[in-house]
Amino acid sequence: MKRKIILGIGMSFLPIDLYKSGIMKNFPKLSIGIATFNGERTLKRCINSLLTQSFQDFEIIISDDNSTDQTVQIVEDLCKKHKNIKFFRQKGGLREFRQKKFILEKCDTPFIKFLDQDDYLDSSNYIEVSYLKLRQGYDLVFSDTSIEIYNEDTLVERRDNIMFPYSKCQSGFDYAIASISEASMIYYSFFSKSVLDTYFSRYFPSFISNVAYSEGVFGTDLVLNKKVLYLPEINSVITESNYNNTSNLQSFELFEPYINYLKGMMNLGSQLSILQKIKYYYELFINVLPTLSRLSAVTILYKLNIYKK
Repeated sequence: MKRKIILGIGMSFLPIDLYKSGIMKNFPKLSIGIATFNGERTLKRCINSLLTQSFQDFEIIISDDNSTDQTVQIVEDLCKKHKNIKFFRQKGGLREFRQKKFILEKCDTPFIKFLDQDDYLDSSNYIEVSYLKLRQGYDLVFSDTSIEIYNEDTLVERRDNIMFPYSKCQSGFDYAIASISEASMIYYSFFSKSVLDTYFSRYFPSFISNVAYSEGVFGTDLVLNKKVLYLPEINSVITESNYNNTSNLQSFELFEPYINYLKGMMNLGSQLSILQKIKYYYELFINVLPTLSRLSAVTILYKLNIYKK
């Protein structure tokens, strides 16, 4: 609160020049937000990947949604050793995006990245490289990504180079085309906080009600309209449990987010020139529609009790 009284404005609105000039040298330059709930098995690895970074001038904002395991104890122990960790305990029921909105409101730095409790940074210079690029005026930067699939605590599969579609991107249109193949990881970029503030205030209902928006349309919207940069030299890891890969096809409601995703992509395409539209919709056709077709086939077979996964 003291820094806001002295400067007369909230730090989230401070121009980056104040950091360059050295006036803000005693305050963190960026934030990492972690929303937790019963994350005792993976949270230490997540936070340790931050605490071992080559660049340490950042804060970690953790919001816990009333965990019932040892998550709170783990974080409180870490808070005693590391002064850059801010911990907030919730009463429960916020779930993922409301927690992240809360974290965003508590962030007082110009840049922020969300990191899930079971994910981690795989490069020790991840934050350093990201920060240097953000200082050059990018709205968001994102790294390469690996996906690790676990059966309880046993790693059963690792997929690398998930962000390969972006490897040859030069223009905003190139990024938009690449996002049709992989857009979900854009949400885990390092953002200019002002950009994320705008999207959360404008599209928050879509975040909490439609996973296809946050994992698809959001990413394409950003790369089409903002100054973005792919950083293949650094890597983060997203983890999944193999039981989460089992589709629960109980009703045709599963189609709704995909249909909304498709509508959103079509709307974004309306911003392009005629030649760009031809290429854009072609990419959309060969990437998104096959997914809907496979989903249709599996759902029908499921209803006929032919297919069980």
